[in-house]
Amino acid sequence: MKAGDLDGDGDLDLAATSRDDYDAGPGNVFVFKNKGDGTFAAAQGVPTGTGPVSLTVGDLDGDGDLDLATVNIGYDGYYSSVPGSVSVVKNNGNGTFAAPQNFAEGDSLSSIASGDLDGDGDLDLAATNSDSGTVLVFKNSGNGTFAPPQNFAVEDASNSITIGDLDGDGDLDLTTVNFDDNVSVLKNNGNGSFATAENFATGDEPRTITVGDLDGDGDLDLATANSGSYPTFIGTVSVLKNNSNGT
Repeated sequence: MKAGDLDGDGDLDLAATSRDDYDAGPGNVFVFKNKGDGTFAAAQGVPTGTGPVSLTVGDLDGDGDLDLATVNIGYDGYYSSVPGSVSVVKNNGNGTFAAPQNFAEGDSLSSIASGDLDGDGDLDLAATNSDSGTVLVFKNSGNGTFAPPQNFAVEDASNSITIGDLDGDGDLDLTTVNFDDNVSVLKNNGNGSFATAENFATGDEPRTITVGDLDGDGDLDLATANSGSYPTFIGTVSVLKNNSNGT
């Protein structure tokens, strides 16, 4: 789920993905418009590709309103299958949305984030593929269309991604959490390409990640939520403090 002013009325609305594991048809993002007092109108369904599992919100086409992008796991049924995809859904300016633009990118896409990765003033997309252990970077052409992805290796089964300037050099780096009980940090070379991943240990089975200055020293730290492993499955949170250089 994400929050953002989707209808341009000055308050924060909500958007959440919804998928049906037994349906090969389009998925949905459900948009809940804020009435201005923290209560919300009935959900409006916004079509996406099949099986949306993660969502990002940002002005992807540079027209001043917030658009949506999802990664979709597709559908693998007995009689039919639909490949995984990335969907870009452009805002009409009032919190309604155009038909999705879907880019087939294979199965096992697991999370997505947006940020200006190449420093050209528009929002690019980064998505994880949990089977191949890669991050896919889609560079924005400036109008909400995207170049074919560049792939960067991380640990196997990466399942969540976040963006932030971890090494303090003014560009945005990428971090994923991986089932191998670690995080991978991909440092930006300054142009939207990335150095070889550096891996740092976490607790058992990290699932999600966030970034922020947790110790107040001016750099961005990492925190992961970990589900734990057999036989106890005791959940933990791991805090990884930055040494001010992205390590």
